[in-house]
Amino acid sequence: RLQIIASAQSSQMSALRRYLGDNVISTSLSIRVQRNAHYAMVAQKRNAPESSIEVLSMVSEPLRVELHFELHAPVLMGHTFFDNYGGVNSAGIQKLCHIAVSKQLVATGDVVFANMEHSARPAMFFFITGTLLYTQPGVMEEEVSV
Repeated sequence: RLQIIASAQSSQMSALRRYLGDNVISTSLSIRVQRNAHYAMVAQKRNAPESSIEVLSMVSEPLRVELHFELHAPVLMGHTFFDNYGGVNSAGIQKLCHIAVSKQLVATGDVVFANMEHSARPAMFFFITGTLLYTQPGVMEEEVSV
């Protein structure tokens, strides 16, 4: 089974390299895309996305609410506002964890948000691990590690 998975991943990476070459994508961007794809495959092996666990869709909604709370609350409650809100409305924070929180993998070099950007879907980001570099024209860069 592991050989089948490794073969499928190798085949996907080969198809990606062909796609990048066929579309004359620059070497620097091609390397970043391939590195990100490899990182995503490794991360997916370690942390399978919920959508890939078919049986979870059969679990009752109340149990999935509890599951999402246990998954996301530790990070969310690290923020003073959400910690206080959870103390006042525990059902509300559980619902928030169930409906509004999701995980997103970000790789080195990815731009998470940009100056003057107006998102169609406003979001708040909580970074679990890594280092971020904040840059803004005319302002000194700031590096933050978590």
